[in-house]
Amino acid sequence: MYEDHPGSMPAYDDYVADRMMKPEYRRLKIGLDRMERTVLKIAAGHGFTSRGQALAELDEVLKKLQEIEMQAENIEDSLVWEHVVDRVDELVGIRRHLVAEIRWEVQADQNCKATP
Repeated sequence: MYEDHPGSMPAYDDYVADRMMKPEYRRLKIGLDRMERTVLKIAAGHGFTSRGQALAELDEVLKKLQEIEMQAENIEDSLVWEHVVDRVDELVGIRRHLVAEIRWEVQADQNCKATP
């Protein structure tokens, strides 16, 4: 086991990091990094934007992640493919959680409106 990061495999991590810098995978890496930043930005501050805007942005994220997953189908290197699919799955999970959270907030607002 690697002592600094229990559970990680440095040879695998180094291999994938190196391969993702190659021109044939660079576009996928940029797309994944961009979607990660977007999702984290929404998670950190969705209270500062309208809920409708946050949901629209999350809808776009889903479309982009689906495009990345489709591009990943052409990857012949199984380790790189696994890495891309795992990152997509992770981002989809975070996105799904955010959508549920925002929907709960919208529903709570609708149920708690004061009646005149």
